[in-house]
Amino acid sequence: MPTANLYAIVAAILLLASMSIGCGKPDPAERFVRPDDITDFHVLFQQNCIGCHGATGDLGPAPPLADPLFQAIVSDDQLRETIADGRPGTLMPAFEKDQGGSLTTDQVQILVAGIRETWKAASTPTDKLPPYQVSTADPAGLKDANVMTGKELFETSCAKCHGDAGVGGDAGALNEPALARLMSDIVLRRLIITGRPDLKMPDYVTLGKKSHTGEAFTSEQISDIAAYVRSLQQPTKIAALPADENQ
Repeated sequence: MPTANLYAIVAAILLLASMSIGCGKPDPAERFVRPDDITDFHVLFQQNCIGCHGATGDLGPAPPLADPLFQAIVSDDQLRETIADGRPGTLMPAFEKDQGGSLTTDQVQILVAGIRETWKAASTPTDKLPPYQVSTADPAGLKDANVMTGKELFETSCAKCHGDAGVGGDAGALNEPALARLMSDIVLRRLIITGRPDLKMPDYVTLGKKSHTGEAFTSEQISDIAAYVRSLQQPTKIAALPADENQ
């Protein structure tokens, strides 16, 4: 047999052998998964939530989810509604497809269940806590709130960090009109209740005991403080310039 033919046969055998090695069973982990078929909580959370709520559910620009007190006051339905519908007028978008988002109803439920399983603390008391939502019509209870009472409570508990009239201090300013567009009423109420443990902001019990009342804030007092903070965020009215007599 000519040497050239022998080389060709050997090369063909080697090629076939290499092809057979590369034609093994595909790895399921490398298989393409349609977005609607993703059912892993951690994947869904990473793709949709960590940008605002942080990779570990805290230390993000949005309120933390890894907060046992928050988990104790918010219901599954409220959590589901927030994820599905978002917070209109704020940076929290709607995630359910029916509301213009990218997730199926089942995926929203997977997020709810995963957030609960990952961060809910069974030892957190669920009685005698201020409600997350006062009513459907007035979630934060601002309509019946007393702004002047809220001012008193703010001055003796919150001003130490946020400054008089919310101008800012060790903590950020609260008198910026932009905050009214970035933070919904219910989130403002929630932050007064839970604080931000990831950023060392105390909760309603600690704040209340620092106030002139010396006791944990009641639900009504929390609404009063929220109403006062909202009053600080009203846009400043600029007086009209006098008309130019030369025109």
